[in-house]
Amino acid sequence: MSGKASSSQLSVSSSGSGGLSHVYIQHPPLRCNVPRSRGLFYDDGNKLLCSPTSDQVFSWKTAPFDPLVAPTSDLISEGPILSIRYSLDAKIIAIQRTSQEIQFFHRETGQNFCHKCNPESESILGFFWTDCPLCHFVLVKNSGLDLLACDAESKSLQLVKTRKLNVSWYLYTHESRMVLLASGMQCNTFSGFQFSSAGIVCLPKFEMIMAKSEANSKPVLAAEDVYIATIYGRIYCLQIDRVAMLLHSYRFYQDAVVQQGSLPIYSSQIAVSVVDNVLLIHQVDAKVVILYDIFANSLAPISAPLPLLLRGLPRSNSFTSRSTAKDSESPEANISDSESKIYGDDWTFMIPDLACDVSNKLLWKINLDLEASNFCM
Repeated sequence: MSGKASSSQLSVSSSGSGGLSHVYIQHPPLRCNVPRSRGLFYDDGNKLLCSPTSDQVFSWKTAPFDPLVAPTSDLISEGPILSIRYSLDAKIIAIQRTSQEIQFFHRETGQNFCHKCNPESESILGFFWTDCPLCHFVLVKNSGLDLLACDAESKSLQLVKTRKLNVSWYLYTHESRMVLLASGMQCNTFSGFQFSSAGIVCLPKFEMIMAKSEANSKPVLAAEDVYIATIYGRIYCLQIDRVAMLLHSYRFYQDAVVQQGSLPIYSSQIAVSVVDNVLLIHQVDAKVVILYDIFANSLAPISAPLPLLLRGLPRSNSFTSRSTAKDSESPEANISDSESKIYGDDWTFMIPDLACDVSNKLLWKINLDLEASNFCM
C-alpha cells in the first residue's frame, strides 16, 4: 500500500457523528496536578506517572486505571530532573540529574548515591531497569550501552558488560523489553537488544525505509516518529515516513527483522495506540482514529475513520464537547475547558493505551468500543 493522501479524504465531522465512535476516553481523567511540579514522567516498567517537585516525587499507579487513585510520595534532594524511573522491585528511585550523572535514592533508608559517566566525553541519553538475570540496570549513552548490577548495600553500580555503539537516540518499552538504538546520518540504522528474564537477545542491525523529499535531501528520522508495539504477543516497530505519508511496520524475530507492509497516513501529526490487540492510528490534525488489525492478511482498516469521543461529561458540558446525552450521565459539576478538549497541543500518547495532557496534568485511558466498531465497518 503506497501513495500520498490528502487529509481532506478524512473530513469527518465530530458534530455529525451523533456521538458514535469506536474509540473513546472516559471522564473523569486522572488529575496529576501538584503545586510546584517540574513536569510529568512516565515509568512504564512500574506503570507509574511521576510528578516531581524540588524535594518530593509524587507517583500515581496507572494500571489498573483508576482516575481517583491517590498518589504516593517520596522525599528526594533538590537538583535538576531529566528522567525518573523506579526499580522493578520499587525499592530504589533513579533520577537522571544531568547528561553525566544519575542519582539513586533508597526509599526505605533514605540513603542515596550517584553514578557518573566515565569518561566525561560520553553523554547519558537515558536508562531503564530490567528483570534480566545478567543486569539490573541499563545505561544508554551516545557511545553505547553499559549493563550494570545494582548493589544497594554498598551504594554502587557494578559494571557487568559494555556494548560499544554510536547512538543518536534510543527507544525502549518495558512491555517488549526491547531497546532500539538509532545511528547513521539519517538516524535510520538500528541495533536492537531485548533484555528479558531469559537473557539478552541481540537483533541483527537493520535500516528503516525513508523516502527522499522533492529537493532530494535526506530526511532525518526523529525518535517521536518510531514506536515499539506489542500486538498478539508479537513485537512490532512502527515508523512514520513523513515524505511518503506512510506508516511502515516491521516485525521482530529472534534472528531477523522483517518489514510487514505500509499503511497510509493522512495527517502531519500521527500518534499510535494499541487496545485489545487492535492498532489505533490517531490522525491528530484530522481529529479522527483509524483502526487496523495488522495480524490479518489485509492492510485495509477494520472500520471507518471516526473522531475520538469523550464520554461521561456532565450534561452542562455535553454540547461543548459534542457528546450525546446518553454519554453525559455523570452527576459532577461543570468541568474546565481543558478537560473537554480532544487532541490538545500538549497531548502525548504512551503505548499501549494512555494519553497525557502534559500542560493540564491530565491522564486519559483510551478505550475501544467493539460494538460501535462493528457498526461502522
